[in-house]
Formats: sequence, C-alpha cells, structure tokens
Amino acid sequence: MAEASVSVDRDQFSCPVCLDLLKDPVTINCGHSYCMGCIKGCWDQEAQRGVYSCPKCRQTFRSRPVLGRNNILAEMVEKLRETVASLDQNSPAGPTDVACDVCTAPKFKAVKSCLVCLASYCGTHLRLHSELNPGNRHKVIDNPDQMKKRICPYHNKPLNEFCCTDQKFICRMCVLDYHRGHDVLPVEAERAQKQGQIGTIQTQYRQRVLEREKKLRQLKQGIQSLKVSAQATVNEYEKMFTELVSSLKKKSSELTELIRSRERAELERTEGILKRLEKEIAELKRRDTELWQLSQCDDDWLFLQNFPSLSTLPGSEHFPNITVNLPSFGDTRKSVSELKKQVEALCRKECDKVSLQDFHQLTVDTNSAYEYLGLTEEPGPTSTPLSVSALAFGFLTAQT
Repeated sequence: MAEASVSVDRDQFSCPVCLDLLKDPVTINCGHSYCMGCIKGCWDQEAQRGVYSCPKCRQTFRSRPVLGRNNILAEMVEKLRETVASLDQNSPAGPTDVACDVCTAPKFKAVKSCLVCLASYCGTHLRLHSELNPGNRHKVIDNPDQMKKRICPYHNKPLNEFCCTDQKFICRMCVLDYHRGHDVLPVEAERAQKQGQIGTIQTQYRQRVLEREKKLRQLKQGIQSLKVSAQATVNEYEKMFTELVSSLKKKSSELTELIRSRERAELERTEGILKRLEKEIAELKRRDTELWQLSQCDDDWLFLQNFPSLSTLPGSEHFPNITVNLPSFGDTRKSVSELKKQVEALCRKECDKVSLQDFHQLTVDTNSAYEYLGLTEEPGPTSTPLSVSALAFGFLTAQT
C-alpha cells in the first residue's frame, strides 16, 4: 500500500518537461510547477517571440514572469525522495525489478543507476556512491529500467554519442568500428542543437493551430448557414404546399357545390310530380272505398243517387311518363381523376428538378484537408473550394 501511495505522489511532484522529480521547484502564474532549469530553458527559446507560455496548459504571458524557488514544494519533494529511498532500501527486488548491483543476497530494488559506473544502486549503496563521488561528477538517472537501453549491446559502453548520419545512439567504440566517417556528436551537443530548434517548431505548431482554428470557425459558420438555409427552404416549401392543398380543397368544395346544385334542381322538378301522384293515388283509394261501401247499401234510391259520381274515374286515363334525369357525373369523375394524375406527375417532375438544381454534394478532399479545407460542387480528383454559404444544402463525403 505504501508503494502505491509513493507512486501517486511521485507523479504529482514530477516536472512536466524532464519528467523527473522537481529540482529547485518553481511555480509559475498559471499554477503549474517546473524545475528552475527546465522552465528557464523553455522561456529562453521563446524570448525572441516576446511571448512566454506554460508548456503544459499553453497559457501565455506578455512579460517574462519572475521565478522564485518554491521552498515548501522543495521540502515536500525532498521528503518524497527520502521516503522513496527508505522504502526501496527495505524492498527486496522482485522478478521484474532492477536489482542493486552491489547488494549480496538478498538483493534490494535499485532506485537509481550511474551511467559512469554502469551500475544500479539501492538507497543504501546510492548514498555510499554519492559519498565516494562527491560533486555530481557521475551522471545518475532516476529510472534504473532505462539502464540497459543506454548501454551499447556490442561494446558494453555508455551510449554517450549520437550519430547524426544514422540518427542513432552509439558508444565511443562504435565510432571507430561501425560509424567511421559519420557525423558524430556528443549526446549533450546534439541535445543542445535539437533544443535550439524547439522554439521554431513550437512556433510552427502554434501557427498551424491558429490556421486550423480559423478553418474550424469558417466551417462551423458555413454549417450554421447551411442549417439556416435548409430550414428557411423547408419553411418556404411547407408554406407553398399548404397553399396548394388549400387551393385544391377550395376547388373540391366548388365542385361539390356544383354537383349538389344540379342535384337540387332535379329534385325540385320531380318533387311537384311526386306530390301530384301521391294526391291522385290517395283520391283513387278514397273513391274505391266509397264505391265498395255504396255497393253494400240497401237503399236503392241512395245507391242510384251516388253511383254516377263514383262510377267515373277522376283525372285522365293515361298519366304521362315521368323520369328522373340523372346528371352525368361520370365525366366529372374522369376529369378529377385526370387532374389528380397531372398534379402528381407535375409534383414529381418539379421536386426532381428542385433536387437537381438546389442540392449539391459537399466533399472534403482528404489529400489537402490539412492545408485547405474546401467544399466542391462536384466530386472529383481535384476540388474547387466553395464557401458553405454558397450552397443550399448537401451531403458531406470524404474524397481520397
């Protein structure tokens, strides 16, 4: 449990530049802490631009902040170093740990390695090494796991040289055996050269970020314009179709009223005849009943008196033929059906025409996306940049 806690604390007290425990820690204005030497080196490279920034959060400062040693943080880091050394001194080396080269059985876990002695030491033997080599004459690294990577596999010597020709670390013996005539520099000299390039590279990075952010803003503005244009078009089309439906409903109502008016005219003509027939039928039934009653009468005088009026049928013998004139709704139905087909065909035709005219395919040429992000009217091997606002709406595809 103690080792896990120390691991977390070690990460919290590590310099973001060198990734080692803080040395002469300073805390800058944004709140992040660095080694005094590391942050000075970074700002020395930025001095030519006149703008200083935090390597971690990128917050910028117009004037170079004054650095002061954080004594409280320095004491905490020193206590952490002592705690790590104390814990590791009493921690036997595990199967995956680097063991102290000086310890006899049992071997303890190494906490640091010396690139001059080519040996790793536990806390106890590290203090003995420091006493035997005062003044930091030997280069000691905090991560013993890196020891093997810094030793030449051919000559068992420190990889203190850098071959600029082959871009690889070598030892002094490799210079004579495998890299004769190559451009070789000490690691420190090559680091100094590379360190001097960091400011220029960072400037390029930040310039590229500004360019990409500008492109991103333009693209977001174009997308917003696209959405606004699309919504306005949808609203306009919905209004047009609403008006079209309203017009069709109005025509439908007018046609319905025309059919109903013809129906009413025919009904009015036939209703008079209908009432006349009903009246005549009722009169005939009444006289038929009276005639039957007269036939049952015993009074001869009364029979002869009423017989003449009942023996003659009222009205004419032949009633004119009456027919109901049915309007020819078949032609109307045919006309409406044909109108329906024409409207549907016209809608399809015009909608297809609108799709071809107003809808464009948005393409992104991935071969040039990092340099210039544009929109093309037609996909192809090359693209003509267009602003998003120049298009009505479309689909986003990748062009490779």
